[in-house]
Amino acid sequence: MTDYERITVTPISGALGAEVGGIDLREPSDDATQAEVDRAFLKHHVLFFRDQQLEPERLLAFGSRFGELNVLQPLVGPDGLPEIMRVTKEPDDDYAVGHVWHSDAPYAETPPKASALYAVEVPERGGDTLFANMCAAYDALSEPMRERLAKLTAVNGGPYIYSERGGGSQFSARDDARTEGDPVFSTAVQPVIRTHPETGRRVLYVNPAHTEYIEGMSQGESAALLAFLYRHGSRPEFICRFHWRPGSLALWDNRCTWHYAANDYPGQRREMLRLTIKGDRAFYA
Repeated sequence: MTDYERITVTPISGALGAEVGGIDLREPSDDATQAEVDRAFLKHHVLFFRDQQLEPERLLAFGSRFGELNVLQPLVGPDGLPEIMRVTKEPDDDYAVGHVWHSDAPYAETPPKASALYAVEVPERGGDTLFANMCAAYDALSEPMRERLAKLTAVNGGPYIYSERGGGSQFSARDDARTEGDPVFSTAVQPVIRTHPETGRRVLYVNPAHTEYIEGMSQGESAALLAFLYRHGSRPEFICRFHWRPGSLALWDNRCTWHYAANDYPGQRREMLRLTIKGDRAFYA
């Protein structure tokens, strides 16, 4: 017997991630098929679709099946489609956007529910994306550590990942230069442990790219605890790795995963299209 009747779902690791087959994302999904995709998404945290031919408009239609799309994005997208970010690394670029473990936009009061990334052009070798399961990371903590973290909140900001050191030399504004008033320069306080709003699972919700410090601790205490959590969250047993081909699409649950863009393809070009789906405020219950 199988859990799915309209699609195939093949896990790619023991931690998270599954390839979904039997579906053409150019076509609208009926309710039964979409329900199976939604169920697989919540179970595996990140879904991969191969050999899809998606023009930007079709990519928008796909993303809209999962919720309202975000509009304000820090990268230049296709003309007339502000919901889509074009993420490009040219052969002579040193930095790759996202070349650090992170979840998307915890510096926003309402971080995204999910993100989707579609491969337009990929290098002959390298350029994989890694994903880490923050539900599994939480589950592997000791009970005393869970109790300690449950009471804590952390300040998250955007400037690091959008700086040159974080890969931000590739970022550009749509119309004019970014200013300190732009969303990527905002900060937000988030719980160190959040509760997934659909599954009820507890999630480790700090990340190396955006979490600046834990409130109420000294600088040294905060840095030491965050360093431990970052090492813990990036343990190999929590990770899957996805190798891109043109026409591949990844959809990840931003509420319970980290991701990392490997910068191991010097002299080659990589072009991706990305969109994000609006979420809710993070909470601990």
